[in-house]
Amino acid sequence: MVLQKALESQRERTRVPCGRGAAGETRRRVDYTTPQHAGDPHRGIVSEEEAKYVREHLDEVNARLRENNQRQIDPTDPRMAERYGLTQVLVDEPEETVEEAEVVAEEPPRA
Repeated sequence: MVLQKALESQRERTRVPCGRGAAGETRRRVDYTTPQHAGDPHRGIVSEEEAKYVREHLDEVNARLRENNQRQIDPTDPRMAERYGLTQVLVDEPEETVEEAEVVAEEPPRA
């Protein structure tokens, strides 16, 4: 009984609480769907809510990221476009029309 209590006591002292910092403070989870954090760099999966906010407010999100000296979201970067669902933005851009080139008949070289 005494040895069991000592073992439990030792385990309690060495256990690191999940979700706590070095001082034992509880870490807050960042809500990346809010205007303050949408588009911030993070390792997690981008939720549909975050991606939607970024798509609808891309200029505002990039301005905030620029102010905070963070990387900006580049819709032409295929990885970022896929991450935030920006591929349809690239597809929806109007296509440039190519004017028909004048065809000039070439004469064969003279011998």
